[in-house]
Amino acid sequence: MPRPRLLVVTRHSPLPENDGAGAYLFDLLSYLAANGITIEVAWVHAEGAFVRRGWWRVPRRIARVYRLKIIGSLAVGPFRFFWWGSYKARVLSSVKALLIHTGLWRGVDHTASGAVAGTTPRTVYKITQPEPGPEWSALPTAAEARYFREERDHFKPDALLANYCWMTPLLEGESGLNKLVLTHDVASHRLNLTPHSAAKVDHELSPATAEGERALLDRADTILAISEDDAAAFRAMLPNKPVVVAPKAAAMLSAKGPAVRGRCLFVGGINGPNRQGIEWFLERVWPIVHASRPDATLHICGGICELLPSAPISGVSFRGRVPDLNSEYRDAEVVVVPLLQGTGVKIKLVEACSHGKACVTTPVGLQGLAFLRDAVLETIVPEEFAQSVLRILDDPSLRHELSARTQARVSENLSPEKCFGAVLESLTRCNRQRGA
Repeated sequence: MPRPRLLVVTRHSPLPENDGAGAYLFDLLSYLAANGITIEVAWVHAEGAFVRRGWWRVPRRIARVYRLKIIGSLAVGPFRFFWWGSYKARVLSSVKALLIHTGLWRGVDHTASGAVAGTTPRTVYKITQPEPGPEWSALPTAAEARYFREERDHFKPDALLANYCWMTPLLEGESGLNKLVLTHDVASHRLNLTPHSAAKVDHELSPATAEGERALLDRADTILAISEDDAAAFRAMLPNKPVVVAPKAAAMLSAKGPAVRGRCLFVGGINGPNRQGIEWFLERVWPIVHASRPDATLHICGGICELLPSAPISGVSFRGRVPDLNSEYRDAEVVVVPLLQGTGVKIKLVEACSHGKACVTTPVGLQGLAFLRDAVLETIVPEEFAQSVLRILDDPSLRHELSARTQARVSENLSPEKCFGAVLESLTRCNRQRGA
């Protein structure tokens, strides 16, 4: 029997270094590829930096896992050229103008700009789309839908995976294919925590509402949940829909070299809960830490730096996006995850524990990760949070004890086989049924 073929459609970046969501998707696809699944990823919203540069080379670690196709780009081996989309559009526009001028054009545009192209009238919805692209959680645009269909027709997959529930309108009408959705979290909970990030829609499919999320999830055959808590929420929404729990896997990574004395680390992508949490830490916790340990330093890494004030803070270095976080984790004596609100599993806590780091977090940071409770220090009180950080900085034996516990808990609970084995079984079982 030929290898099952999986087509993934995503607006969110599939690159593992960008944020926790990208790392989660990449880890899942890495496991599937290593176990016989042929994968193509259709990225329907290119990184602005790539477009401005004009070209990009797909890293080998990604090319070994899946073939990456990016909207508006020309793929030549490992290279993606982003001038191709505008060049192709100009050529086609010129050809169309010539055909109209000669009276040979008979085409009619049936789909309005900004609408989802579906197979039935009820899958066509208007959305308010800001320039230059759609909101992160908006429904697929007409251009995204066309690109998805082109890649589907070319790749001829056995299964489709929508990355986030708002991409599931693309799955409707795809009869005969196994359709999955990777949820990451309960979208209606998350978007209500950060209402400014919700899609501006004028229809009933807003992922910011439980009703809209239920309708979006119902377009998939199988829901992939990152935690048991999320799975329970989805089963309550759709009692007859299969839900597979697929936590973020973590491979143990041993630090090469000693940590930097007094170094603290926070890693976060661009979202409201991360901003609220690190601002709380900088205002309420860090002054206590730095007053007691003037030699202490805090590195803040990731896209979250784009949302933080540029004014200097004593002992704090805003590193931004870094190409390789391994050195940052190696140098840290303590990793802080000071989240005050949020949904789903906090992937950066999993990542820190996989590096064997001593961590301080909040009850929100431990959501979906109860097995780590005895391996990290947890509090929501600013003074207690600061004292927990100081205890770890001042006590090497405590650091080593917490490091050993985190590594043990990760090994016991987050192996790739334990996290993603059920997803692989779902794909291979459906492929066997299709071939029967």
